[in-house]
Amino acid sequence: MPNNLDNCPNCTFPFPMKAKYCSQCGQKRTDGRLTFGEMMNEFSDAIFNFDSKIFKTIFALFIPGKLTNEYFKGRHRRYIHPLRIFLVLTVGVIAAATYQLDNPDFIGIGDEMNRKRQKHNKMLYMVDTDSLIRLTAEENSHPKAIEALDSLSQKLFKGKKITKEDSIDLSKNFNIMGDNNLKIAFDDFDNLSPDSIVNLYNIQGGTTKRFLTKQQIRLSQRGENFGFYLIGNVSWMVFFMMPVFGLVLKLLYLRKNYYYVEHLIFSFHTHCFAFLLYIIMILFGHYAPGWIIGGGFVVLAIYLFNALKAVYKQSNFITMIKYIIMSVLYIFVLSFAVFVTSVASFALF
Repeated sequence: MPNNLDNCPNCTFPFPMKAKYCSQCGQKRTDGRLTFGEMMNEFSDAIFNFDSKIFKTIFALFIPGKLTNEYFKGRHRRYIHPLRIFLVLTVGVIAAATYQLDNPDFIGIGDEMNRKRQKHNKMLYMVDTDSLIRLTAEENSHPKAIEALDSLSQKLFKGKKITKEDSIDLSKNFNIMGDNNLKIAFDDFDNLSPDSIVNLYNIQGGTTKRFLTKQQIRLSQRGENFGFYLIGNVSWMVFFMMPVFGLVLKLLYLRKNYYYVEHLIFSFHTHCFAFLLYIIMILFGHYAPGWIIGGGFVVLAIYLFNALKAVYKQSNFITMIKYIIMSVLYIFVLSFAVFVTSVASFALF
């Protein structure tokens, strides 16, 4: 029921007499108190209403160029802002990748360190067991006991030489600086920070070598987290590529009477569709044949061509020429950006 408020609490616009909703912003007439039933109604209306902005925006994204053309026609209120939907789907890609990624250590650093640690622990166990067998043999000289202990030793160690190795050699499997020997005691590797290790082992070679050695140690210690870290950085890198992509479109369609920001909107919308496609492939690719995943990239290529044609309205031949030029430039810029992001991620990890 409407209360006696004269002005909308949301925008302060005067309520028409007996009105239940503000004619300016659509806010319901209320004194601010909210029942549980009203809260659940608002929640279900926002999430499950197929007439809401989120569903209109998603449906429009699946039609090449439609969302951009709708935006150019001034129908802004019907759809989610291009930057907002881009950011939402960026988070969606990161979430899908981190959820689905069985092994975040996709460059194998953490796995290799775990193998080294397991081998070390196994060797410690064998050394302790061998010492116990030898001690028992010294305390009991009965031939039957000696024979039993020898048999036990053969079964456990199978003729292997029992040696105790207390250090881990980082230069064998993960070598940045090209050093032939970078051995660190397991206790130091597990308990000390990279700065402390570099200082304790007196790593020489200048500031650059000391820094790279510290990063090598840090990645070795926490390599299982680097996959997630890199995925997040690469995803956000795409956001900072949007102005570049918009500039490429501006140059390719210089004779078109479009503002730079309009090319930027097209860039956001096409990448939003790409993100939607990536989310689907990430979440369901495990259950689909490989050719379907490859087909997803073909769909993306066809989608982009048709989006260019729908928005910029040029012939197939001209659109194809510009599509090829744009794709080559985009791949070049993307490759460079991924390289820079990877190097920066290594340096900042």
